[in-house]
Amino acid sequence: GEDEIKQAAAWVQTRRKFFVAATMNSDVRSSVATDVGSYLQGQSYTRTALYWNNRHMQHPDAALLGRWLPLDPGSYTLMYKTLTGITATKSNPTQTGYLSGKKVNYYITKAGEGIVIEGFTAQGEFQDTIRFVDWVYAQIQEGLFVLLRTEPKIKMTNAGIAKVENVIKAALQAGVEAGGF
Repeated sequence: GEDEIKQAAAWVQTRRKFFVAATMNSDVRSSVATDVGSYLQGQSYTRTALYWNNRHMQHPDAALLGRWLPLDPGSYTLMYKTLTGITATKSNPTQTGYLSGKKVNYYITKAGEGIVIEGFTAQGEFQDTIRFVDWVYAQIQEGLFVLLRTEPKIKMTNAGIAKVENVIKAALQAGVEAGGF
């Protein structure tokens, strides 16, 4: 429900986590400003993405995660991707305009194919960008942990600082190789 989406989004925003939710509430694709999409956007949540779908028992949020999570961060975008088991919804240009304006993602048919439109967080950043930045952050943390755990001491010398620099450069290079930079 919408209250649970709002609570989960608030919890996730304070952590290095990501939340994808779906709603069937038609107010999200209208001028109504009290719907869950407007609320999430108003909170500028960077770690929550909302999907609209009017198909009962279809979960574009779960289908998106199933498509997205096996891929290396930085190696993909969500826009124009097909979701397994999800039927595209029909919306007119006014309705899709409201969805896009509220940074609510949706799944429609273009050129005969079901595709994800946008891939935004409620704040307007791309979901794949947030996941990629989190991945680079984790790579740096893990690399520094291994360095600090295995070295007797990191001296405050050019050589010691170079060891830290090399860990950071390695994480950034991994991001380049993944396609995120």
